[in-house]
Amino acid sequence: MTRLYFALFLAAALANFGCTVVILRELTRADIAISYFDLRTQILKHLKTYKNLSRERLGRVGGAYYGYILTLGFLIIFGILSLGSVLSP
Repeated sequence: MTRLYFALFLAAALANFGCTVVILRELTRADIAISYFDLRTQILKHLKTYKNLSRERLGRVGGAYYGYILTLGFLIIFGILSLGSVLSP
């Protein structure tokens, strides 16, 4: 079970990174400067900006916003589950 949880954790991490790249592209397209070295903290700070920007451009909230939130939740859940399965006897 540990390998399954860890594999799901890695899959959620890759999906989260993909959503992060999509959000970064949209923000740089709108001339909002974001440092690529502070990728994780900058995305959390500008998530509301991306939501408003995509709502103006598309008429609805962009899918990367919901994808980022969903995969972040999966990262937390699968991280706890994989640590719990490793630490349990």
